[in-house]
Amino acid sequence: MSEAETEMSDIVVVLVEEPGMSAQQAALMLAEQGMMVANVDEENYVIEGAVPTERIGLLEKLPFVKTVRDVFNYIVNDEKEEDVDDAGA
Repeated sequence: MSEAETEMSDIVVVLVEEPGMSAQQAALMLAEQGMMVANVDEENYVIEGAVPTERIGLLEKLPFVKTVRDVFNYIVNDEKEEDVDDAGA
């Protein structure tokens, strides 16, 4: 893996059911830790999304997180491709 690539994980975060904290509030806190939130299930206290794989351990240590399930891993190329002007082609 080159420096321009990041290993990402699609994850499911199961929350501890804490009084006074909604799943939406937990999702905001997870986003602050680098998670890209895709779905929030208020009823079941579950949040789905993606995060750089290296950050999973940090999420697991949050007091409102019961467990983090790593569902799928993949590599993302962080390099920005140069725009090619092929208008003259």
